[in-house]
Amino acid sequence: MSQPSSTTLYTAGYARAGWDPESLLERAKELDALLVDIRLSPKSRIPEWRKSYLAALWGRRYWHCHDLGNVNYKGGPIVLQNPETGVRCMLEILERQSVILLCVCADVARCHRVTAAAAVANASPRPLQVVHLVPERGEDPDQLRIGG
Repeated sequence: MSQPSSTTLYTAGYARAGWDPESLLERAKELDALLVDIRLSPKSRIPEWRKSYLAALWGRRYWHCHDLGNVNYKGGPIVLQNPETGVRCMLEILERQSVILLCVCADVARCHRVTAAAAVANASPRPLQVVHLVPERGEDPDQLRIGG
C-alpha cells in the first residue's frame, strides 16, 4: 500500500461496498485521513451511517461538509450545494492531512463525489491524486482517475 500523503484525496462509498464504519475508521487511521461526509443530509436508514453515530465513533476524524453535497441527490444532474466554499475547505484540510470523501453510493462512477473530487483536484495549486478506496482490495486507482 502506498504511504499516505496530503496530496492524496480518497473517496469511499458505503452502500453495498463492504465498508462498515469501524473498518473505514481503521483505514482512515492508516492514512492519517479525515473522513469528510459529503452527503447533503447525513441521514441513513442504517443507524451506523447516520451523522450522530459517525461523529461519536470517529470523533475529530469526522466532519460533515454540507457545501459539497448534491442538491439533486434524489435524481437529476449533479449540482453541488456550494462548491467554492467546499473546495476551499478541502484544500485547507489537505495542507495538513489526507481526506476521505464519503457518500452512500457504491458506484463511484455515478456518485457526486467524483464531481466534488474533480473540483478539489482542479483547484489545487499542486498535483492532487484522487484514489477510490475499496474495502476488499484497499485502493482501486483504476476506478477513478483525476489529477496526479
